Amino acid sequence: MIYFGEVRRVGIRIGILNPDGLELCTQKAFSALRDAFAQQNIRIQPCLYTEQLPKADLLIGSYEKSPLIRELVTKEEIPLALTPEAIVIQELTIDEHTALWGCAFDTRGLLYVLYELADRINAQSVPALYQPVCESPAFKRRSVLHRLPLAELKKGWTISPTSWRSYFEMLVKNRFNGFTLALTAPSPAPVFPYFLSIPEHPEANPFPIPDGLQTSNLQALKTMAELAVEAGLDFQLGFWNFYSGHLPLPFRGLGLDEENIGSYLFLALKQLLFSCPKISGLEFKFHSLPVDFTFFQQTIVQAVQDNGNQTSLTLPADQISADILDLLSLAGIDFALSNMSNSHIQKVAVLTQYNARSLNEHLNSSKWWD
Repeated sequence: MIYFGEVRRVGIRIGILNPDGLELCTQKAFSALRDAFAQQNIRIQPCLYTEQLPKADLLIGSYEKSPLIRELVTKEEIPLALTPEAIVIQELTIDEHTALWGCAFDTRGLLYVLYELADRINAQSVPALYQPVCESPAFKRRSVLHRLPLAELKKGWTISPTSWRSYFEMLVKNRFNGFTLALTAPSPAPVFPYFLSIPEHPEANPFPIPDGLQTSNLQALKTMAELAVEAGLDFQLGFWNFYSGHLPLPFRGLGLDEENIGSYLFLALKQLLFSCPKISGLEFKFHSLPVDFTFFQQTIVQAVQDNGNQTSLTLPADQISADILDLLSLAGIDFALSNMSNSHIQKVAVLTQYNARSLNEHLNSSKWWD
């Protein structure tokens, strides 16, 4: 048992059951747990991994990484659901040793466990620390959307790493698992020239864009994606008002025409994914419907396949045909359909369950979405 405000325990032994230790995002969460104990004048003593169950007060690890946890779950000694992000926090007696177990199915679930324990310790409540939890998420995707207007790219987009790092950590603590940066434009004209040049299409340069502007915008995108992934989120890039492949072109004067538009968009998507490897998904809202099948196959699908099928797609259900859905399935591309693109929803309610105060303070300080 762990005690607060008493001399009976000056330290706590924590056994990390993942043989390779903790990944970067969980190391940050573990630091938050360590700091929470330090605030209570409790020193932690990590126990190195062995094949035997360590005699620790708190045992943490994930099913995906720890053979020991997999064995105990198989024996039904740990009541952990075998679903992504499932968690267990419970005092258990295994091999005649009683300890508090904080286990999860995967790395992200372990993030939630560590932040949950830190929050309980900060509350200085021993009963709360030992309150048993056995949970799985009700919704697979719990994401936040941030819109980036074209005007920001035109003047040179920069971000504050410190502010965004704090924001992303706040999202993870409230058990969000994704973040989408949506590039919004008033027309279907491509936004890629503000990030990079395509050597195969030197003609696609609508106006002189300084190299420094492209460098600044691309670096800001890379940094934001890295910070999101470092915190434990999936980072998704959205393209709003994207060209849907129908002729005639809905824009002019950009050095693009019916002959080169498909090749240009394919190469631009491919190069952007290569330049920002932390982008795990792309989300599209097209300027017209339905999306042309051949265009979709030769641009978006081909770019994702050339990236090793490591990029998921989120698409508006009312703009995608059954043939495109079959194409994505055959290509082995992970995809999701959104049904809110034309729902005319103007207000969204947020129901908070974890760390509600910090999330509410953030939402209350924000302006209405454009």
